Amino acid sequence: MRLLAGGARHLRVVLARSAGGVSVTAFDGAGQPVLQAQSLAMREALAGQLSGSDRQVRQSLFTVDWVPLPAPQVADAEVRWVRHGGSDVAPVVVAVVPAAEPGVSAPRAAQLAAARVLGWVQEWLADPGTDGSRLVVWIQGAAAGQDLAGAAVAGLVRSAQSEHPGRLLLVDVDLSADLDPGRDADVDAVLAVALDADEPEVRISPAADGGGMVAFGRRLARASELALPCGSGWRVEVAQPGDLGSAAVVDAPDAGVVPVGGSGAGRPACGGRELPRRGRRARNGRGQPRPRRRRCRDRPGDPVPA
Repeated sequence: MRLLAGGARHLRVVLARSAGGVSVTAFDGAGQPVLQAQSLAMREALAGQLSGSDRQVRQSLFTVDWVPLPAPQVADAEVRWVRHGGSDVAPVVVAVVPAAEPGVSAPRAAQLAAARVLGWVQEWLADPGTDGSRLVVWIQGAAAGQDLAGAAVAGLVRSAQSEHPGRLLLVDVDLSADLDPGRDADVDAVLAVALDADEPEVRISPAADGGGMVAFGRRLARASELALPCGSGWRVEVAQPGDLGSAAVVDAPDAGVVPVGGSGAGRPACGGRELPRRGRRARNGRGQPRPRRRRCRDRPGDPVPA
């Protein structure tokens, strides 16, 4: 192996077969050679290296976990804030995403909310006068799966936060917390918890004992693997709608089988339709036989219609 040059930010690599493996040649953006390797040999991987509990853990799925944040410290002075849309600029500006209007479909509401907040964020980041302030985007019920528009806004704000850290704060208030963003006292209470947490995203939920509120931070966690049994007679059921973490395997003796005819025999479900019997062909409006089509995948060993 020879290193011919350094400092290249991008490489174009050419691989070619050779007697001992493959040869590697790397070029920079100007076409000048940077690295040459006459032979790169690959070792065969054993079957045992591709299985085992360690590999399963490394390749497991990830999910979002909400962890409780420490209780806020007592502040010496209240945070000065103003509502978004006015001419005043304060250290904190609160922008409340309004609820969808009655009769608007969920996809349309998500589109409108995302477009509205995109305009807010672009205007906020482009204004030099807001460099020392923080924009708090207030949504409700997105983390609990109760607001599709809020979920769209959350994804948009997270993307902007990755490019402008510290300029935006996303606050998701559970509907069960009974906090009205139109009441200044409720906004004061939420800001006291959210700003003290020093997190880019905070979820506000009512305390389990009914006293006050609790702030949660968003974390990435490994999802627990769902063990699926062999054979039939089971299905996966989500106990809490919108929460895939509540998925579990439950007994379902008739899962995937629907009775056809009068004999009680079963076939795999095919969209609620029964396959035509062998030797019978459906006809169109002119009395001509229709071309045969397979409506679903049969079980191994089933005869193929002629």
